[in-house]
Amino acid sequence: MKIGFLCPDGLKIRGGCKRIVEYAMRLGKRGHDVYVLTPDKALPDWLAGYYDGFKLFDIDQYRSFKADVAVATGARAGRRMARMNFVKIKAFSVVLLESLTKPTEKHGQIIDRDRFLKDPYGQKWVYYANSTWMKNIVEQNFGQKCHLVLAPPSERMKPVLPVYKSEGKLICLGYGGTSQWKGGQRTADAVALAKKSLPNLEMIHYSQKSIPRSRVVVKHWSNPNQDLLPQIYSSADITIHSSKFEGFANVVAESMACGTPVISHRTQGVENLIIHNETGIIVDEFDTTHMARAIIRLLNDKDLYTKLKVKCVEHMQQFSWEKTLSTLEKILGA
Repeated sequence: MKIGFLCPDGLKIRGGCKRIVEYAMRLGKRGHDVYVLTPDKALPDWLAGYYDGFKLFDIDQYRSFKADVAVATGARAGRRMARMNFVKIKAFSVVLLESLTKPTEKHGQIIDRDRFLKDPYGQKWVYYANSTWMKNIVEQNFGQKCHLVLAPPSERMKPVLPVYKSEGKLICLGYGGTSQWKGGQRTADAVALAKKSLPNLEMIHYSQKSIPRSRVVVKHWSNPNQDLLPQIYSSADITIHSSKFEGFANVVAESMACGTPVISHRTQGVENLIIHNETGIIVDEFDTTHMARAIIRLLNDKDLYTKLKVKCVEHMQQFSWEKTLSTLEKILGA
Protein backbone atom coordinates (compact mmCIF):
# COMPACT_ATOMS: atom_id res chain seq x y z
CA MET A 1 0.00 0.00 0.00
CA LYS A 2 1.29 3.48 -0.87
CA ILE A 3 0.94 5.92 2.02
CA GLY A 4 1.77 9.63 2.27
CA PHE A 5 2.04 11.61 5.52
CA LEU A 6 1.60 15.38 5.08
CA CYS A 7 3.92 17.58 7.13
CA PRO A 8 3.70 21.09 5.58
CA ASP A 9 5.63 22.85 8.37
CA GLY A 10 8.65 20.59 8.01
CA LEU A 11 10.18 18.04 10.35
CA LYS A 12 10.83 20.19 13.40
CA ILE A 13 11.81 18.76 16.79
CA ARG A 14 8.42 18.23 18.35
CA GLY A 15 6.21 15.34 19.33
CA GLY A 16 3.90 15.49 16.32
CA CYS A 17 6.78 15.24 13.86
CA LYS A 18 8.39 12.45 15.83
CA ARG A 19 5.12 10.51 15.72
CA ILE A 20 4.87 11.01 11.94
CA VAL A 21 8.33 9.63 11.24
CA GLU A 22 7.85 6.76 13.71
CA TYR A 23 4.73 5.65 11.83
CA ALA A 24 6.34 6.25 8.42
CA MET A 25 9.47 4.26 9.30
CA ARG A 26 7.61 1.34 10.84
CA LEU A 27 4.98 1.08 8.11
CA GLY A 28 7.77 1.21 5.52
CA LYS A 29 9.55 -1.67 7.22
CA ARG A 30 6.29 -3.65 7.13
CA GLY A 31 6.38 -3.53 3.33
CA HIS A 32 4.36 -0.41 2.56
CA ASP A 33 5.57 2.28 0.15
CA VAL A 34 5.70 5.29 2.48
CA TYR A 35 6.39 8.97 1.83
CA VAL A 36 6.53 12.05 4.04
CA LEU A 37 5.36 15.17 2.18
CA THR A 38 7.50 17.98 3.59
CA PRO A 39 9.49 21.07 2.52
CA ASP A 40 12.63 19.32 3.86
CA LYS A 41 14.98 18.12 1.14
CA ALA A 42 16.73 15.76 3.56
CA LEU A 43 16.13 14.53 7.09
CA PRO A 44 17.10 17.21 9.65
CA ASP A 45 20.05 16.48 11.93
CA TRP A 46 17.89 15.49 14.90
CA LEU A 47 16.41 12.65 12.78
CA ALA A 48 19.15 11.83 10.29
CA GLY A 49 20.66 8.41 10.84
CA TYR A 50 17.84 7.24 13.10
CA TYR A 51 14.88 6.87 10.75
CA ASP A 52 14.60 5.10 7.42
CA GLY A 53 12.03 3.02 5.58
CA PHE A 54 10.34 6.02 3.95
CA LYS A 55 11.02 8.64 1.28
CA LEU A 56 10.59 12.41 1.20
CA PHE A 57 8.24 14.12 -1.28
CA ASP A 58 8.11 17.86 -2.03
CA ILE A 59 5.06 19.25 -0.22
CA ASP A 60 4.70 21.95 -2.89
CA GLN A 61 3.74 19.19 -5.34
CA TYR A 62 1.11 17.68 -3.03
CA ARG A 63 -1.73 17.99 -5.56
CA SER A 64 0.03 15.58 -7.92
CA PHE A 65 0.76 12.96 -5.25
CA LYS A 66 -0.90 9.61 -6.00
CA ALA A 67 -1.41 7.08 -3.22
CA ASP A 68 -3.74 4.57 -1.63
CA VAL A 69 -3.78 6.58 1.59
CA ALA A 70 -2.92 10.14 2.58
CA VAL A 71 -2.60 11.07 6.25
CA ALA A 72 -2.84 14.67 7.44
CA THR A 73 -1.65 15.74 10.86
CA GLY A 74 -2.99 19.16 11.72
CA ALA A 75 -5.38 21.66 10.13
CA ARG A 76 -2.90 23.08 7.60
CA ALA A 77 -2.14 19.59 6.32
CA GLY A 78 -5.87 18.87 6.31
CA ARG A 79 -6.62 21.82 4.04
CA ARG A 80 -4.06 20.53 1.57
CA MET A 81 -5.32 16.97 1.75
CA ALA A 82 -8.84 18.18 0.96
CA ARG A 83 -7.48 19.28 -2.45
CA MET A 84 -5.70 16.00 -3.25
CA ASN A 85 -7.60 14.21 -6.04
CA PHE A 86 -5.40 11.15 -6.57
CA VAL A 87 -5.78 9.52 -3.16
CA LYS A 88 -8.22 6.68 -2.42
CA ILE A 89 -8.46 7.04 1.38
CA LYS A 90 -7.89 10.21 3.38
CA ALA A 91 -7.10 9.91 7.08
CA PHE A 92 -6.68 12.60 9.70
CA SER A 93 -4.33 11.93 12.58
CA VAL A 94 -5.51 14.05 15.50
CA VAL A 95 -2.24 14.94 17.22
CA LEU A 96 -2.10 18.73 17.13
CA LEU A 97 -3.78 21.50 19.07
CA GLU A 98 -6.48 22.69 16.70
CA SER A 99 -8.59 19.81 18.04
CA LEU A 100 -9.06 21.75 21.28
CA THR A 101 -12.46 23.15 22.12
CA LYS A 102 -11.78 26.81 22.91
CA PRO A 103 -8.56 28.39 21.60
CA THR A 104 -8.95 31.19 19.07
CA GLU A 105 -5.25 31.96 18.93
CA LYS A 106 -2.61 29.88 17.15
CA HIS A 107 1.09 30.77 17.17
CA GLY A 108 0.23 34.27 18.38
CA GLN A 109 -2.34 35.00 15.64
CA ILE A 110 -6.08 35.34 16.20
CA ILE A 111 -7.91 32.89 13.97
CA ASP A 112 -11.48 32.33 12.77
CA ARG A 113 -11.73 28.95 14.44
CA ASP A 114 -14.81 27.66 12.58
CA ARG A 115 -13.24 28.51 9.23
CA PHE A 116 -9.87 27.15 10.33
CA LEU A 117 -11.36 23.77 11.26
CA LYS A 118 -13.83 23.43 8.38
CA ASP A 119 -11.54 21.37 6.15
CA PRO A 120 -10.02 18.92 8.66
CA TYR A 121 -13.09 18.17 10.77
CA GLY A 122 -15.96 18.50 8.30
CA GLN A 123 -15.00 15.72 5.87
CA LYS A 124 -15.87 12.09 5.29
CA TRP A 125 -12.38 10.99 6.26
CA VAL A 126 -10.96 8.37 8.59
CA TYR A 127 -10.09 9.95 11.96
CA TYR A 128 -7.79 8.55 14.62
CA ALA A 129 -6.37 10.12 17.77
CA ASN A 130 -3.40 9.28 19.96
CA SER A 131 -5.10 10.06 23.26
CA THR A 132 -8.50 9.45 24.81
CA TRP A 133 -9.30 13.10 25.45
CA MET A 134 -8.79 14.14 21.81
CA LYS A 135 -10.80 11.14 20.58
CA ASN A 136 -13.65 12.35 22.77
CA ILE A 137 -13.38 15.93 21.48
CA VAL A 138 -13.56 14.81 17.85
CA GLU A 139 -16.60 12.64 18.51
CA GLN A 140 -18.46 15.01 20.82
CA ASN A 141 -17.65 18.39 19.29
CA PHE A 142 -17.30 17.54 15.62
CA GLY A 143 -19.59 14.52 15.32
CA GLN A 144 -16.95 12.34 13.67
CA LYS A 145 -16.20 8.73 14.56
CA CYS A 146 -12.63 8.66 15.84
CA HIS A 147 -10.44 5.62 16.47
CA LEU A 148 -7.99 5.47 19.38
CA VAL A 149 -4.43 4.53 18.39
CA LEU A 150 -1.99 4.68 21.29
CA ALA A 151 1.65 4.48 20.25
CA PRO A 152 4.55 3.67 22.58
CA PRO A 153 7.85 5.53 22.53
CA SER A 154 10.71 4.17 20.47
CA GLU A 155 12.48 1.03 21.70
CA ARG A 156 15.61 3.11 22.21
CA MET A 157 13.82 4.83 25.11
CA LYS A 158 15.05 2.70 28.00
CA PRO A 159 17.29 3.12 31.06
CA VAL A 160 20.88 3.80 29.95
CA LEU A 161 24.00 5.42 31.35
CA PRO A 162 23.45 9.14 32.03
CA VAL A 163 25.02 11.88 29.95
CA TYR A 164 25.11 14.23 32.96
CA LYS A 165 25.68 13.60 36.64
CA SER A 166 26.61 15.86 39.50
CA GLU A 167 27.95 14.16 42.61
CA GLY A 168 25.62 14.42 45.58
CA LYS A 169 22.96 16.33 43.64
CA LEU A 170 19.30 15.59 42.97
CA ILE A 171 18.43 16.26 39.32
CA CYS A 172 15.10 17.44 37.91
CA LEU A 173 14.58 17.39 34.15
CA GLY A 174 12.53 20.09 32.48
CA TYR A 175 11.81 20.39 28.78
CA GLY A 176 10.17 22.60 26.18
CA GLY A 177 10.18 26.30 25.46
CA THR A 178 9.30 29.09 27.85
CA SER A 179 5.86 29.76 26.33
CA GLN A 180 2.77 29.51 28.50
CA TRP A 181 1.89 26.31 26.63
CA LYS A 182 5.02 24.23 27.31
CA GLY A 183 5.85 25.88 30.59
CA GLY A 184 9.63 25.56 30.67
CA GLN A 185 9.84 28.66 32.87
CA ARG A 186 7.12 27.29 35.19
CA THR A 187 9.22 24.18 35.69
CA ALA A 188 12.34 26.20 36.54
CA ASP A 189 10.38 28.38 38.98
CA ALA A 190 8.96 25.29 40.73
CA VAL A 191 12.39 23.66 41.00
CA ALA A 192 13.89 26.91 42.35
CA LEU A 193 11.16 27.01 44.98
CA ALA A 194 11.72 23.35 45.92
CA LYS A 195 15.46 24.02 46.19
CA LYS A 196 14.80 26.11 49.32
CA SER A 197 13.94 22.83 51.07
CA LEU A 198 16.32 20.66 49.03
CA PRO A 199 19.59 22.64 48.71
CA ASN A 200 21.24 19.91 46.59
CA LEU A 201 18.55 20.17 43.89
CA GLU A 202 19.53 21.07 40.30
CA MET A 203 17.69 21.22 36.99
CA ILE A 204 18.71 20.08 33.51
CA HIS A 205 16.66 21.04 30.47
CA TYR A 206 16.19 20.43 26.76
CA SER A 207 14.14 22.23 24.12
CA GLN A 208 14.15 23.38 20.53
CA LYS A 209 15.82 26.65 21.45
CA SER A 210 14.59 28.70 24.45
CA ILE A 211 16.10 28.25 27.92
CA PRO A 212 14.38 29.15 31.21
CA ARG A 213 15.92 32.05 33.10
CA SER A 214 16.97 30.56 36.40
CA ARG A 215 20.19 29.83 38.25
CA VAL A 216 18.82 26.40 39.09
CA VAL A 217 19.31 25.33 35.43
CA VAL A 218 22.82 23.85 35.25
CA LYS A 219 22.71 22.14 31.85
CA HIS A 220 20.73 22.65 28.63
CA TRP A 221 20.54 20.77 25.32
CA SER A 222 19.14 22.33 22.15
CA ASN A 223 17.60 19.97 19.58
CA PRO A 224 19.08 16.77 21.08
CA ASN A 225 19.17 13.84 18.67
CA GLN A 226 17.38 10.58 19.30
CA ASP A 227 20.43 8.76 20.67
CA LEU A 228 21.00 11.46 23.27
CA LEU A 229 17.45 11.62 24.62
CA PRO A 230 17.55 8.34 26.62
CA GLN A 231 20.81 9.51 28.20
CA ILE A 232 19.18 12.82 29.15
CA TYR A 233 16.16 11.13 30.72
CA SER A 234 18.45 8.69 32.55
CA SER A 235 20.46 11.62 33.94
CA ALA A 236 17.50 12.87 35.97
CA ASP A 237 15.98 11.64 39.20
CA ILE A 238 12.57 12.99 38.14
CA THR A 239 11.03 14.71 35.12
CA ILE A 240 8.67 17.68 35.53
CA HIS A 241 5.77 18.04 33.09
CA SER A 242 4.44 21.62 33.23
CA SER A 243 2.73 21.80 29.84
CA LYS A 244 -0.83 23.12 29.81
CA PHE A 245 -1.97 20.39 27.42
CA GLU A 246 -0.58 17.79 25.04
CA GLY A 247 -2.13 15.56 22.42
CA PHE A 248 -0.15 12.64 23.77
CA ALA A 249 2.58 13.55 26.22
CA ASN A 250 5.60 12.07 24.41
CA VAL A 251 8.09 13.40 26.95
CA VAL A 252 6.14 11.78 29.78
CA ALA A 253 6.03 8.44 27.93
CA GLU A 254 9.74 8.58 27.03
CA SER A 255 10.81 9.52 30.53
CA MET A 256 8.75 6.71 32.07
CA ALA A 257 10.17 4.20 29.59
CA CYS A 258 13.66 5.28 30.68
CA GLY A 259 12.80 4.66 34.34
CA THR A 260 12.58 8.32 35.38
CA PRO A 261 9.36 9.06 37.30
CA VAL A 262 7.27 12.04 36.19
CA ILE A 263 5.48 14.71 38.19
CA SER A 264 2.78 16.36 36.08
CA HIS A 265 0.01 18.85 36.51
CA ARG A 266 -3.41 17.31 35.89
CA THR A 267 -3.47 18.35 32.26
CA GLN A 268 -4.84 16.81 29.10
CA GLY A 269 -2.60 14.24 27.46
CA VAL A 270 -1.34 12.38 30.51
CA GLU A 271 -4.44 10.36 31.40
CA ASN A 272 -3.28 7.36 29.37
CA LEU A 273 0.10 7.36 31.13
CA ILE A 274 0.15 8.50 34.73
CA ILE A 275 -1.79 6.80 37.52
CA HIS A 276 -1.36 8.98 40.61
CA ASN A 277 0.99 7.46 43.21
CA GLU A 278 1.30 4.31 41.09
CA THR A 279 3.14 5.23 37.88
CA GLY A 280 3.80 8.90 38.61
CA ILE A 281 2.58 11.94 40.52
CA ILE A 282 -0.35 14.17 39.50
CA VAL A 283 -0.56 17.71 40.86
CA ASP A 284 -4.14 18.97 40.80
CA GLU A 285 -3.38 22.66 41.32
CA PHE A 286 -1.78 24.40 38.33
CA ASP A 287 0.80 26.54 40.12
CA THR A 288 4.49 26.42 41.00
CA THR A 289 3.91 26.20 44.76
CA HIS A 290 2.02 22.91 44.58
CA MET A 291 4.45 21.55 41.99
CA ALA A 292 7.37 22.42 44.30
CA ARG A 293 5.65 20.63 47.18
CA ALA A 294 5.22 17.53 45.01
CA ILE A 295 8.92 17.60 44.08
CA ILE A 296 9.94 17.83 47.74
CA ARG A 297 7.52 15.10 48.76
CA LEU A 298 8.68 12.60 46.13
CA LEU A 299 12.39 13.19 46.57
CA ASN A 300 12.05 12.84 50.35
CA ASP A 301 9.96 9.65 50.17
CA LYS A 302 12.42 6.90 49.26
CA ASP A 303 9.82 4.11 49.30
CA LEU A 304 7.43 5.95 46.98
CA TYR A 305 10.25 6.98 44.67
CA THR A 306 11.55 3.41 44.39
CA LYS A 307 8.04 2.12 43.63
CA LEU A 308 7.40 4.72 40.93
CA LYS A 309 10.77 4.09 39.31
CA VAL A 310 9.84 0.42 38.81
CA LYS A 311 6.15 0.91 38.03
CA CYS A 312 6.64 3.58 35.37
CA VAL A 313 8.78 1.22 33.27
CA GLU A 314 6.33 -1.66 33.78
CA HIS A 315 3.41 0.56 32.77
CA MET A 316 5.05 1.59 29.49
CA GLN A 317 5.77 -2.04 28.60
CA GLN A 318 2.05 -2.62 28.05
CA PHE A 319 2.25 -0.47 24.91
CA SER A 320 3.21 -2.45 21.81
CA TRP A 321 4.23 -1.21 18.37
CA GLU A 322 2.99 -4.46 16.84
CA LYS A 323 -0.48 -3.86 18.27
CA THR A 324 -0.41 -0.17 17.31
CA LEU A 325 0.60 -0.80 13.70
CA SER A 326 -1.86 -3.65 13.25
CA THR A 327 -4.65 -1.37 14.51
CA LEU A 328 -3.55 1.46 12.21
CA GLU A 329 -3.33 -0.80 9.17
CA LYS A 330 -6.86 -2.06 9.85
CA ILE A 331 -8.14 1.52 10.16
CA LEU A 332 -6.45 2.55 6.91
CA GLY A 333 -7.75 -0.50 5.05
CA ALA A 334 -4.45 -2.32 4.56
